[in-house]
Amino acid sequence: MMRDGVVDPYSLTRFAIQTSVLLTRFGEVIAGSKSEIALVEEIRRVVEDIVGSNAVIESVPVRSWYEEYCFVECGHIRIRCALQPPLKGGDVEAQATVIRSEDVLSKRLEDVSNKIAIVTMPRDVDDIGLISRKLISMGVQGIIFVDRVDGLRRIVVVNEHVPLYGQTSAPQIPIVVVSRSVFPVLRNAERIRISARGVDREGIGYNVLVYGGGKEKNVLYISAHHDHWFHGYTDNIVGVGIAIALLSVLLKRVKSLDVVFASFTAEEGFPQQLSPFYWSVGSRYHVRTNAERILDNVVAVLNFDAIYRPPIKLACGGLEALAIGYMVSNDRVELDKIIFDSFSFSSLGVPTITFHSFEEILDSGIYHSTLDTHNLHVLEGIAETISMALRVIKILSERQELLHKDVCEVASRLLALRQIEAPIPLEVIKSITRALMIIERDSLLKTCGVRRVINRLLFSHYITKQFYEELNVREQSGFMPWNVGITEVPLGREYGSEDEVLEKLYSVAVSLDIVTDAYMLFSLQ
Repeated sequence: MMRDGVVDPYSLTRFAIQTSVLLTRFGEVIAGSKSEIALVEEIRRVVEDIVGSNAVIESVPVRSWYEEYCFVECGHIRIRCALQPPLKGGDVEAQATVIRSEDVLSKRLEDVSNKIAIVTMPRDVDDIGLISRKLISMGVQGIIFVDRVDGLRRIVVVNEHVPLYGQTSAPQIPIVVVSRSVFPVLRNAERIRISARGVDREGIGYNVLVYGGGKEKNVLYISAHHDHWFHGYTDNIVGVGIAIALLSVLLKRVKSLDVVFASFTAEEGFPQQLSPFYWSVGSRYHVRTNAERILDNVVAVLNFDAIYRPPIKLACGGLEALAIGYMVSNDRVELDKIIFDSFSFSSLGVPTITFHSFEEILDSGIYHSTLDTHNLHVLEGIAETISMALRVIKILSERQELLHKDVCEVASRLLALRQIEAPIPLEVIKSITRALMIIERDSLLKTCGVRRVINRLLFSHYITKQFYEELNVREQSGFMPWNVGITEVPLGREYGSEDEVLEKLYSVAVSLDIVTDAYMLFSLQ
């Protein structure tokens, strides 16, 4: 993977593919399952062969779920289906009615109570949850989603739509997905039977960690999640393969960074107490139990998730990550998303970059489906990801201390754009500018704590009112995004008036002033 002492991206890409194919043989890997134990042991074996030392296995409390059986009966025909997690399923027989997904939220529906609804798959398959909750409120006995591809799919469905901390439950009716090819049979059926059983229990998932240099300073995390629905090749066996490939060269070539490899469990779910914010369980557990060390020592987190084909996006959390992202590929940069494990770190203010092609996977139809296999052509996506990741690592290892001016430039640009969208009080701008002056003046090493606070205060994730009412609406990320009508997630704070928005802005200013004053005071000592 090195040629004449230089990293060879082609060899690294080939190694990532070989490793990914090796890891696909364990099938569907759900947190807390026997198949996860087998996969974790294989990941451990591979990384220990690379680093020559023992990996650390971190136990994570999870709620494990699996499908025992799932089929739809139509006359004398039995059709294979996929039960949606974390449902327990059921056995129901009723009159069938066919519904277009786009009609469910409208007022054009006929009476569907006590019927089994056969629903066309929405464009964004994650809208299965929103559609299911609406139909359940109308009294359906069961729901069959007909996929737009010839395959099966799993999408998590819980009773609370908004991803918040707290508790929720799973629907009590069977909700299943069938292949597109069986729709002609179902469409003409008068009565249909759904028989499905899912089993959930408390269990233990496992994070795999390799602590490279042991210096615990200038720490760079290389991360991915290993749990997945069905074969989960692009989501996310390929991500694990890329992380392992990068680990193989970073420990030998990059001495200025202390590399930590992390393969996380339960990114797809679930916590032991089922929550509307049910994902990223393994990474959140790791960050929570290692928060002080991470805040003090981690310079960046490079996360790999949903890698398929170009263009590969860089979802950046924090000002430092944005500055680096713009250096690598100006037109591929976006803000970090709550759907990735990187959120577990960026919510603390730690700089993160998730490399992904999530939209490509979603649009192609393979997301969380039986079509997501190692037969997919992923070479270009992996090669592009590795190439960009190596450029990020080069910047971190060679010019990290020169980034402070780039960070301030990014912040100033974001502040100007925010001011155009909605004016910010002058006092708030002064507080932000004062904090940025410290970053511009002093080294990144000295201002680490200040930057963490700035990142936590100025970036947020939220939903709009349309999230409750329309399809194809997802959680969003923003720089000071507070406006009337949004709700911050996963905290749940709602902004219903201009006064509440102003209150938030002034509270940010006060917090920044406190941090800035404290930094200046300690700098004088």
